Amino acid sequence: RILAEDPDKVFNRVVLTTDKAKALNKYTPNIESSVILQSYKAHEIKFKITTEQDGYLFSSETYYPGWKAYIDGIETEIFPVNHLFRGILLTGGSHKVVFVYDRTILYTGAVISGVFFFIVLGTFVKRYLKKG
Repeated sequence: RILAEDPDKVFNRVVLTTDKAKALNKYTPNIESSVILQSYKAHEIKFKITTEQDGYLFSSETYYPGWKAYIDGIETEIFPVNHLFRGILLTGGSHKVVFVYDRTILYTGAVISGVFFFIVLGTFVKRYLKKG
């Protein structure tokens, strides 16, 4: 429907796919804001952000469980944006934003996989020794 009205509007819209996101009723185009990427690593992304009013930081990084976001050192909720990407709510002002991947899930999965690998290996070795 938006595309039929004005094709250019599609690129100016963001769909927040959660009921928890705060509605921003006022939208002022052409506000002064800046986003500076300070560091980009596999498990950590840092930004310095300045904005004149409340708004959302949209990141084209994939929304995936295990990622955490911090604004000025305080954890904040990450919202799914356009069903695939990440977004966080920001208040006006200057902020340091950090996205960090919590590797606990990864390590837990690796330990569980390792345990089951050795159980299966032990079962095969035990059967082989009985036959031999």
